[in-house]
Amino acid sequence: MSSLLTALVLVLAACGQTDGNRQPPNPLEPFFLDTHSASGTPTATGPILEQNGDYLVTVEGTHSSWSLAEWNLGTCAGEPESEPQYASPAVTNGQVGMDAVWVFAAPNGSSRCAQTMPFRGSGIQISVDGGVNFWDFGQFVAGDGPNAEHSYEIQATGTGKALVLRRVSGSPDNNYGRLRVEVREATN
Repeated sequence: MSSLLTALVLVLAACGQTDGNRQPPNPLEPFFLDTHSASGTPTATGPILEQNGDYLVTVEGTHSSWSLAEWNLGTCAGEPESEPQYASPAVTNGQVGMDAVWVFAAPNGSSRCAQTMPFRGSGIQISVDGGVNFWDFGQFVAGDGPNAEHSYEIQATGTGKALVLRRVSGSPDNNYGRLRVEVREATN
């Protein structure tokens, strides 16, 4: 009986191994960071990145740190877009002035009106160690202004823990707009 049990365990273990024709055990599905939250810091947890694995992380989309009422006062700086690329569900969405890296427009009355647009500082942070340590996403992106698609790609090295994104700063109940996050293995 014990040799039969040992054989069954070996067969099941062999079936659990992956080869080049099988789907990896942790498919890297796109996920969204919704910048709106009724309470707490808006956070999204993505896939587990294999220890020392090389990945490309693409974040795209636009969002707002200001309420619709603030946007209705007019724009003090920059050129807002009429709506987020990916709307937050269950809340009213309107004009936006941020993406994953840049603040490119602000409504009248904002403390950011005095700043020259665009500038880095949209409050998006990334963690490759399951949320233990976070870094400003924009520090990994080159350039001097937002690109037309509001899409940015960075390289990341896995730690055997989940990829986590969050939006800090401001009142999350005023925020709206989602950022689409896509993770794929880097090819050499």
